Amino acid sequence: MKNEIKKLADAAKKIVVRLDKRTVITLKNIEKLEIWLERYPKLEVITVE
Repeated sequence: MKNEIKKLADAAKKIVVRLDKRTVITLKNIEKLEIWLERYPKLEVITVE
């Protein structure tokens, strides 16, 4: 998972993530993705722009 996060960090300006079936958030910082991943282990990356 860490390698995938590293690849996203290189390409991403904006990351849209689904935390659960109702909650979708947008992240601008890859470090924040790691924090959310600790809280929501079933987190799903929807798009990377």
